[in-house]
Amino acid sequence: SCFINDTTAFEHGSLALSSFSEGLPLLLTADMQIRKFDKKALVLASRFCDLFPDSHNKFLHPDLLPLEMISEYFLTAKRGDDKFYAANLHNMLCELLPEKLLNEKAESGLVDEKLLIYLWECFSEDAVFKSCLDIIVKKWAVLPSQSKQLFSTQSAVLPMVQPSKSSPVYHRVLNITDLLHSLEMPFLEQWLPSTAHQFCPQIEQHSKVLLNLVNLNKQSVMNVSKEDVKILFEYFRQINFQSEPGSVGLIRCLPFFQDVFGKWTNLIERTAYLLPRHITLCLEGVEMCLKNSGAVLLDPDGEWRVFSALEIGITEIQNEDLYTKCIFNSFSTLNEDQRHKHLKHIRDNLYHQCCAKIQYAKWDEYASAREFVSTLKTLRCLGPDNSIKPVHEFCDHTLIIFHISKKMYNFLPEYFTEETKWLEFFRDLGLKQSIPENDFMQIIQAVINGQSDIPIEQAFSILLQYLLKCHHKYSSGFLHKISMMPFVPVRDLKRLTWIAPAFNAPHRIQNGQEKTIELAYLKGAYCGKTEEPVWTVMPVISLPPNCSLNHELGVVVTPSLEHVLKNIIQISKGPLSNRALFDQASCRNIAHEGDTDLVSVMSSIFEFLHSNMNNGDYKLLDSLNTLACVPVNARMQLGPPVSVLVTPSHVVASDEASQYFPFLHCLPHSLYVHLDTILQRIGVKKSIEPMHIKTVLEMVYKQSEQLHLDINTK
Repeated sequence: SCFINDTTAFEHGSLALSSFSEGLPLLLTADMQIRKFDKKALVLASRFCDLFPDSHNKFLHPDLLPLEMISEYFLTAKRGDDKFYAANLHNMLCELLPEKLLNEKAESGLVDEKLLIYLWECFSEDAVFKSCLDIIVKKWAVLPSQSKQLFSTQSAVLPMVQPSKSSPVYHRVLNITDLLHSLEMPFLEQWLPSTAHQFCPQIEQHSKVLLNLVNLNKQSVMNVSKEDVKILFEYFRQINFQSEPGSVGLIRCLPFFQDVFGKWTNLIERTAYLLPRHITLCLEGVEMCLKNSGAVLLDPDGEWRVFSALEIGITEIQNEDLYTKCIFNSFSTLNEDQRHKHLKHIRDNLYHQCCAKIQYAKWDEYASAREFVSTLKTLRCLGPDNSIKPVHEFCDHTLIIFHISKKMYNFLPEYFTEETKWLEFFRDLGLKQSIPENDFMQIIQAVINGQSDIPIEQAFSILLQYLLKCHHKYSSGFLHKISMMPFVPVRDLKRLTWIAPAFNAPHRIQNGQEKTIELAYLKGAYCGKTEEPVWTVMPVISLPPNCSLNHELGVVVTPSLEHVLKNIIQISKGPLSNRALFDQASCRNIAHEGDTDLVSVMSSIFEFLHSNMNNGDYKLLDSLNTLACVPVNARMQLGPPVSVLVTPSHVVASDEASQYFPFLHCLPHSLYVHLDTILQRIGVKKSIEPMHIKTVLEMVYKQSEQLHLDINTK
């Protein structure tokens, strides 16, 4: 005390402490030690030295505080200087406060409340501490909350400033304040001086409160009601998003957006979509699809409507875009029932609308609809869960050709075959209605080998009908190959084979134990209405009426004259040209009930020749002069007459010839129409001529074994 009195007197004696004090041992610190004045060892002149009992050596003795001192020997305020804080204040606080307060958060029980109150009094009044306060509250958890926790400004969630009842905004923000309390938002102790408020969000600072709320939700997901969300969004609506664009992202982080499934969600790294209110939507499995696509479909009447969709990044989307962007990507993960319901929704509510847009809408709508339809056509959407395929891999079950070899094709599930609407819809999407070239050849080969899921005769008929109907869809090379495959059943010609054998078919298959099916190639087969002109020299097939024929198939509609003449030659070699037929027993073994009359057969052939010959072609008939090709009736002793074939030179178009039977024969009256056109050219005469008598005598002589006969021999 003596020293203090002396230094006081010295100062009052007109020689104040000055730069001449450097090195003088006249500096008394709070620990009652006299120290030299040293500009390199500055001390703190503060009335709060008793707050730091372990750091008195760094404080000027409090009794000297009233003196006027030269500031160059004492610490002065330096705002935000980390080095200054570290060199002068940090150790003081370390000696005063528990080390656990050097964290973002700490329990308030770690430090006495009275000490904390006094410490904040120091922070508020002492210029040196006040200048470093932002550094102090950043490093030390010294911001006390009503929830009995201490915070540093490093904490993601900061205690908010509780509006006082005297505040002009108190009643206006009471509802949001109470709501934040209920959400366990921390609030500062109300005894804190206003100095501390600068470090914490205040209720008028909407964007800071928003950030605080987002961080609080990260620590513990909040349970809110619709009314709570409405209050919060009305409060945050006051943020100017144009000047604070970062707040948009924070709004989207809050789990306050209700989707169409009634669930609360956030929009973090998710695309938010909104369907127009008038659009109906099938929600089966959509929640999973949206999740897989990183999207969310919001309730159009949600509380978020206080904002505009545009300003918080919500996109209005059309139904077809939702399918294209979200649902189709995960369509194969839906179960069969869910896929069925979506396809029904698309069929009834969406597909035809999109087709109309493609035809009539503007470009933007057109592009969207076109993408939807094109994606739908290739979408894996049909079949059981373990084998989902696009529509174009299934076949039209109404076309029986697909049922010939069922294992080659996929058929629609049964529930899609009950309504014609499905069939029309799937046909639009590419349901298979035609057979590719390779498949067609495989099916034909399988049926030729006797493998068919329907009766074989029916299978051949269906294949032929299909080919004739759809030949324009196939290449000429393919048609040429098909024409050389034996898959066309030949006509049943039993009614003619008693006259001469039919053309030998190139392939036969056994259909059951008794029946054999004869098959011909299309190429070279005859398909005319009547078989008579060529049945012995060409395979005769039946084609559907009014079918169109491709020349590549090589089917013969009108045979050549050469073929018809060859047919006559084959007929003449048949059993009916044998003279032994004049024996009664032999005649009975030739014709059977139901067989075609020989005269009408040959009449048909002669008619064809007449209709298709030109003047220069008649010389071809010369080859028939010596053939047994003219039908006549052989008179039998018992039973009805039987038709046989004889050479033209033995036939006369006169009843007089009957007198010379069996050496001369009368031309049947039904053949007289061909006399002038064909028969006379091959040797049939209208009356008996000397050449006939000569022929008769020669035949008689030959039959008599060249014996001399008397006039009584018959």
